[in-house]
Amino acid sequence: MTLFDLVSNPQSLISLYGDWPSFKGGRITSMELVEDGPTINIIVQLTRVPQNPPQRWKRNKFNAVSIEISFFGVESISMTDWSINNVIEKLLIQENADCRVPWKRIDCCTKEGVQFCFQCIDIRIKSIIPILIDQE
Repeated sequence: MTLFDLVSNPQSLISLYGDWPSFKGGRITSMELVEDGPTINIIVQLTRVPQNPPQRWKRNKFNAVSIEISFFGVESISMTDWSINNVIEKLLIQENADCRVPWKRIDCCTKEGVQFCFQCIDIRIKSIIPILIDQE
């Protein structure tokens, strides 16, 4: 199962990319724990250029996208380490449909050894922001 299968509002990313982009190789730049919900907000930079970017993005030559994903109703959080340059190596999403509340389990590890997992009730794309990454 992929993030696309469980996200409540995948349309914005699909309209930009023409399909659901892979998050493998994306860089986690921020992870915020919020009491309300409780919620985890994760920002991932994808360097795959969208297939259908808005004209303003083309004019400004943006070459990457910063996506903020919100996970609501979070519990059972486990995290090992935090680093710089957190490139996603594995992102596994599972749905537990056996109980009254359909939990989604998120397991992620990065090339740098950062690992985290948690359960949530809902997943939403919170924002999509174009960015320019210096490619020297």
